[in-house]
Amino acid sequence: MRRMQTISITLAAVLLLGISGSAAARGPIERIVERDHQTVKVQVVTDDVCGDLAGGHGLRSGTFTLVETGHRTITIYEDRFHVVDVENGTYSYDFDDPSIPDVSGYRYASPFIVFATKNDDVIVMENQHEFLPGQPDGIRIWFRYHLTWKDDAPFVEREFFKVTGCP
Repeated sequence: MRRMQTISITLAAVLLLGISGSAAARGPIERIVERDHQTVKVQVVTDDVCGDLAGGHGLRSGTFTLVETGHRTITIYEDRFHVVDVENGTYSYDFDDPSIPDVSGYRYASPFIVFATKNDDVIVMENQHEFLPGQPDGIRIWFRYHLTWKDDAPFVEREFFKVTGCP
């Protein structure tokens, strides 16, 4: 969900700035660099990445808090634009169930790229990897996403999501 918000915000920013995917090609016309430090996001979590465990859905529900530093570069060419968004941060979970120890200070990195051409073809790529506590090696979450949008339709769309270490 967070990534879809970033995609929407990035594309909306491009449209609001009047950056057309159909602008011609040499060096960059403009480069916009945005940085945000210590942005705090809080989300109530009701699902469980490990699925329904003994005790039912939402066993690991609680509050997810993310402190993020982001670095976005939007490079505008005459015939295309290129957006690179790299987010690094720490996160914590305050579980509703008092028998599950809360976690804090876990790190993640998530590079995200959008590329659009003068024909309004778009390529979106993301890669994210998270490590959560647990025994024996913890819970690991991998997420990769690739979308190529061509001629007003998805041409290639791949999503990989894998979780290991669930009890």
